[in-house]
Amino acid sequence: MKKLIFKNPLLLVLGLIFAVLLALPSGVFAEESAAASPIIKQPADISVSIPNEAVFEVGVDHPENYTYQWQYFQDGEGFWRDYMGEGAKVPVLKFSATNITMNTQEVRCLVKDKSDPEKIYESDKATLTLDNVEEIKNYVIAAGQGIAPGQTRNFGGGAMSLSEDGTIITLDNVDLAEREVPVLVGDLQGCLNYTNLEETPKPLTIKVIGKNTLTTNYSDDVGNGVNMMLYFASDNMPDVTVTGDTLILKGGEIGFNVGGRTGGTNCNLIMDANMELGTASDEWSTGIRCHDFTLKTGKTLNINRTNSALNVGGSVSLEPGSSLIAQLTPKDEGSGFASVTAVRIQGGLFMNQAAMEITVNVGKDSTRLAPLTALEIAGNCEESQEHLYAAGSSLKINLTSKGDNPDRTALGSISGINSTNKKGIDIFDNTALDIQINMPDGLDALAYNTASNLALKNGSDMTANVRADGSVMGVIAYDTMTVDDASINTSIDSLKKDSFSFALGAQHLKVNLTGPDNKVNATTTQGLALGQYLRDSEVAVGFDKTYQANRISLTGKAVFRTPADTVLSTGSLLVRAADEVNKELHQVFETPYSKADTSAPAKTVVIGVETPSPTPTPKPGPTPGPTPQPSVKNGPSTGLLKNGPDRAVMMASGLCLAVAAIAVIYGIKRKKD
Repeated sequence: MKKLIFKNPLLLVLGLIFAVLLALPSGVFAEESAAASPIIKQPADISVSIPNEAVFEVGVDHPENYTYQWQYFQDGEGFWRDYMGEGAKVPVLKFSATNITMNTQEVRCLVKDKSDPEKIYESDKATLTLDNVEEIKNYVIAAGQGIAPGQTRNFGGGAMSLSEDGTIITLDNVDLAEREVPVLVGDLQGCLNYTNLEETPKPLTIKVIGKNTLTTNYSDDVGNGVNMMLYFASDNMPDVTVTGDTLILKGGEIGFNVGGRTGGTNCNLIMDANMELGTASDEWSTGIRCHDFTLKTGKTLNINRTNSALNVGGSVSLEPGSSLIAQLTPKDEGSGFASVTAVRIQGGLFMNQAAMEITVNVGKDSTRLAPLTALEIAGNCEESQEHLYAAGSSLKINLTSKGDNPDRTALGSISGINSTNKKGIDIFDNTALDIQINMPDGLDALAYNTASNLALKNGSDMTANVRADGSVMGVIAYDTMTVDDASINTSIDSLKKDSFSFALGAQHLKVNLTGPDNKVNATTTQGLALGQYLRDSEVAVGFDKTYQANRISLTGKAVFRTPADTVLSTGSLLVRAADEVNKELHQVFETPYSKADTSAPAKTVVIGVETPSPTPTPKPGPTPGPTPQPSVKNGPSTGLLKNGPDRAVMMASGLCLAVAAIAVIYGIKRKKD
């Protein structure tokens, strides 16, 4: 071997290079790499008090040649995450220390070469320490400025203050804009953030004097935003009351959000002021998220969003004279199915001489929407209790689309009102319901669906008109539908021939038309006027009582649906009317729907006279529901081109290995020769 090496000068030279590389200290490469980095000033560790301002700075040689992106290390996620906002793209990072989770938070800056996007240089890490973590209990961050208990700050010609005990936030003709928010941190970004760290926090009151406006405008590539975020570190969530004049929230992903330590929105929100939630630029915008929501007497809540107006983990109560107006204009970029629910209530809905109006307008830019629901009520309550009770109220729903859209891939599962609890009852007492769905490019549309019981009484009037493609349905009760001194007028129009559609559907239909204007009209251009839902082995369903001629009118290709193996006669339908009407009904219902001629012209059946009998109704009793879990959008992790000592050592080691490999191969070849 010795002879081979000395007889081959090339091998000798390679061996000497290999030895020199191994002998060189790593600091040589570290110094060369450090000299190549443009960073000449590293961020330094700092210590501040909540809610004061934290400042980090990075300096570079020839700063005009570089861009900046500040990041913080997210312990719970295990990677670096970008700060959001234009204030995170400058050499000096400034933000208010907003909460105790920032204590010992690590910060760094990525310096990027404008001429070569692949060149990204990391600054040193700096640590933020909060020196008053034990003392601070509650504070406000407004437009990036901290407000401690007892402090007042001026904004847009008005003033905002936090009381000494931290239980009252006062907004006096305040006008806050996004331009005053240089940096947004994590998921607490927004125009106004309130944090309470007490183990047993007291109820919070937000007083609004005059007209107060909070604006948060973020483009989709920057991230989500919050107009007003209330956070309680304890799970003992207090009530939050907004009282006074007018509060206007514009833009942002979430308008008003109440959150807790476990991430749930389990705080009750009482709105005793007029509120407007303006149009949001974000694709997934929500108006209000909380647990129980109450709109006080005479107050108006007007919400205009894209994805959700009101998302409530408990129940909603609308007091006399109050008005809730929700308008959604969904939009998406075709990247995935967008679930749109204007008002989602996990508990019950209780309206007393109040008004609710929900409008959803689907434009041509919305290509993938499913499901689409105006009002969803989970109604988590005990059996025989109401999960929807409206007395002397008005409920209007209007769902529309622009018509045929060649780019639309899905617009389906459309619902006006969807009450999903299989126990309890929906009661409308002297209440007007108007449900209009006109979506010619929508599939599987229905006006009103309850998984249990529906009762209309004391002059209530329900109108439901649905026009869509595919399976179209009007008013459905999976158990009993009772019409007592009330009216139903439903008309459905399916644009698909021979679709499975019907205007009315119930397991039991009880009709008591005592008022002079009471009527039941069900009309369909395709399918059935009256559809039957069967549970277990029950068969005998239908009209228990009917009153006065021409009060009940059923019009459809086939009037009534029965199971394929069952023939329903007038006796099983419990229809007590004149003989000539019974004969006509017998002929219609004797043939199962599966064998009916659906291509035949629509038939009309009018049901006649009977003596009225009273229909019992239950008493109201709201119960709250569970807490929904809010979603959180995580920022991306960053792949980096590493520079500095680590990279130098790796380069040297790689070169050594390459030299050694060449030497071995050359030596083996020489030996063979």
